[in-house]
Amino acid sequence: MARKAALSFQREQKQRQRQAQKDEAVRKRECEHREHAIAAAEAALEEAAAAHQKKVADIGKARGHAQRKARDGAGEPETEERTA
Repeated sequence: MARKAALSFQREQKQRQRQAQKDEAVRKRECEHREHAIAAAEAALEEAAAAHQKKVADIGKARGHAQRKARDGAGEPETEERTA
């Protein structure tokens, strides 16, 4: 009877070990999946930030050009061509 109980205990131990290994593998895959998702999100954020900075720079250039044009155009006397 003790031998049967010992064999049963060993089988249960092996089953628990296999289950623990499976659980660990699942946790590892989930961790890798999260890390991949985080990396993709960070890359998208960096790309969006770069695009935003480019737009800000373009707007600044356009604003400066418009201000120079307004300033340069304001000081010129009007000619007949401009009023016509």
